[in-house]
Amino acid sequence: MQQLLLCFLFFSGQVFGMATSQEDSTFKWLAERRQPLMMNSYPSFVKALPACLHGLEQYTVVGLGEGTHGTSEFQTVRTYITRYLVEEKGFRVICLENSYGGTYELNKHLQAGNADLDSLMHLYMLGIWQNEETRSMLTWIRQYNKSHRDKIVLTGMDFTDPDISTAALQRLNSGTGTDSLSSYSRYLMQAYRAFNRTDTTVERKEWLQKGVEGYELVMRIKVASDERKDTPAFRELLENLRMGFYSIYRPVKEGREASRDEQMAEMVRLISNDRQGSKMVVWAHNAHIAKAGIFDDDSNGGGSGVFLERFFPGKYFAIGTGTFGGTFSATRDRFVVNTSRFSSYKLNDAIKGSWEYMLQGNDACLDLKRKTPSAPNLLQRFIGYGPGNSEKNYVRIKLDKLFDAFLFIQTTQATKPL
Repeated sequence: MQQLLLCFLFFSGQVFGMATSQEDSTFKWLAERRQPLMMNSYPSFVKALPACLHGLEQYTVVGLGEGTHGTSEFQTVRTYITRYLVEEKGFRVICLENSYGGTYELNKHLQAGNADLDSLMHLYMLGIWQNEETRSMLTWIRQYNKSHRDKIVLTGMDFTDPDISTAALQRLNSGTGTDSLSSYSRYLMQAYRAFNRTDTTVERKEWLQKGVEGYELVMRIKVASDERKDTPAFRELLENLRMGFYSIYRPVKEGREASRDEQMAEMVRLISNDRQGSKMVVWAHNAHIAKAGIFDDDSNGGGSGVFLERFFPGKYFAIGTGTFGGTFSATRDRFVVNTSRFSSYKLNDAIKGSWEYMLQGNDACLDLKRKTPSAPNLLQRFIGYGPGNSEKNYVRIKLDKLFDAFLFIQTTQATKPL
C-alpha cells in the first residue's frame, strides 16, 4: 500500500511539473512579444504606439478583429488604429462586416456631410454596429470628410441586405433587369427576418427556389452589365447580390456550401481593384480576420484572412483582439439584421490555460510576426453576436498562425446601444 502511494505521489508530481513547465514556457514566449498598450485616449495611444504596429503603411489591407461582436473597447481601439492609418499613413477606405448595399447608402450621406447618424445607422447597419462606439467612429469620418478633399470611403463586404442593394442598383440604372430582381431580394430579406420570429415560418422549398431563381437572374443581368461596361458602383452592388443568392444556389445546384469568408474576401478585392489599390482597413470578427480557418464549417468557418493573404500576397496584416472578462453585448436573434436588438451580458473570466488567461495583467500588444519559436497550442475564446459564453466558445489554436499582432485588454465592457 505504501509503495502504491509513493508511486501515485511520484506520478502526480511529474504531471504537475510538466504543467508548470508548459506554463513557464508560455509566459516566456509571451514576455518576449508583449508590448504596452495605452488605451486612455487617442493621443496617448498614438504617442505610445506599440512597436508591432509600426510600418503598417507597407500593407494594402489591414484587418482589425474583435473577440466578440459587442465589446466597447474593441470598437474603441479599432477606431484609434483606423484614425492613425487614415490621418498619418494615407489609408482611405474603411470596410465593415456589414451589408455592402447598406454601407453604400450610408457612405453617400457621410460624403455629403449631412448625416442624421442614428436614423441612418438603424436603417443601413446590422444590429452589431448600432451602438455609441460605432457612432463615434462615423462622427469622426463625417468631420474628416468635411475638411478634406481626399475623403474617406466607407464600404461593406457582407451580403445581408439584398433589398437595399437592389434598390440602389435601380437608382443607378433602372430598366436593365433590376426591376424583376426586387421581388427576389425582398423575399430573401423577409425570410431572414422571419427566421428570428417564433410566430412565422419560412417554407424551405420556396426559399430555396427563390434563391436559385434570383441567382440565375443576377447572372443574366451581369452578362449585360459587362457588355455595357457599367460603373464600378453598379458592378460592386451586382456582385454583392450575386454572392447573397449564391449562398443558396451553390448548395442546391452544386452540392457544396458557399464560403461566406471567401466571398467577403472577394468583395474586399473587388473594392480595392476598383479604387486602384487604395489602402484599406477591414473591420470584422476575429474569426474572419484570421489567416486560418477556425471552425469546422464550410459556409462560415472563419478565415477570410486566408483568402486576403492569397489576393494580397505579403500585403495583408491581421490584428486580433481579446479580453480576460467583463461584459459584452449580444442578441438572441438567429440571424443578425438591422432590427436585431442587443443587450448586455456578463463575460465570464477566461478559463485556465487559455490565451486570455495567460495574458491577464496589463493591457498589451503582442508582436506575432516573430515566428521563432512557434506559439504554443492554447484555447482561445470566440464569441459572435449570440449570448453563448461557455467553454464551448473556445477553440485550440496557435495565435501566430491567425494574426500578425494581438491586442489584449484586461477588462472590457459591453457596447452601449443607441
